Amino acid sequence: MLIFLEVVLFVVIALLVGVIGNIAGIGGGIIIMIVMLFFLKIEPVTASGMSLVTILVSAAVGSASNYRQHAINARLLIAICIPSSLGVLLGSYLVVHFNNSHFDLIFSIVSISIGLFSLTITHVDRRKNRIESGSFVEKHQPNYTEHSADRKSGKMQPLFTFIAGIAGGFLGIGVGGIVGTYLTAVRKINPKIAFSTTLSAMIFTSLIGSSFHLLSIRPIPDLLPLIIALSIGAAIGAILGSYISSRIQFFRLRLAQGYIIVFLGLLTLLLSFVSYP
Repeated sequence: MLIFLEVVLFVVIALLVGVIGNIAGIGGGIIIMIVMLFFLKIEPVTASGMSLVTILVSAAVGSASNYRQHAINARLLIAICIPSSLGVLLGSYLVVHFNNSHFDLIFSIVSISIGLFSLTITHVDRRKNRIESGSFVEKHQPNYTEHSADRKSGKMQPLFTFIAGIAGGFLGIGVGGIVGTYLTAVRKINPKIAFSTTLSAMIFTSLIGSSFHLLSIRPIPDLLPLIIALSIGAAIGAILGSYISSRIQFFRLRLAQGYIIVFLGLLTLLLSFVSYP
């Protein structure tokens, strides 16, 4: 009975993760890490690994939907994938050998910082009329990704993306929050394209990170029912999230990302203080 309830809980959590993660382009790793760390009391290495599995499924299913919407930019995807994958590998290695006592604090500080930066730049861009009007579905056309992102993708900074990969692999949140924020706030790339492309890159980074994490903990068969539950929920949530994000106004899409990340970071900080012995 307990196993059944755990499976149902994980499906619901992963569904929420898939929806929010695909709207904000963050893969949803922050959400599932909060649940696992503070409510289910799962150790950081195991939680990070299972979080990255959820991100992997959510990103893969969401990317299939985003691809059909012509919202993924190929050149930008390659520019993100290679350095961030190397960074995730290093970050995943570091968390296995890290003192767990400070993990919650680092997790919350990084999340809050990303969200506040995103919100600040979004409001500045709004005042200066540097944000496109409308939603992606309103402006959709087959070659939309070509003229809105390709000319900028070649300037993607490999070092920055590598560092984002380290942080994402270490914290189990993927690279979406950091890279997606950079693309929209600094590079001014259309948020739907930025978030969708970054989410696609997370397929590769999450595969690397989750494999490294899960090989470092207890035997996989013990976790298999929960991993399957996470995968089912994440797949359903990703489809819903991709559909919703294509219909949200660009300005509101960027605001949603910032507020979601800040809220989750503050929640993590609060829970870490409450649970501190």
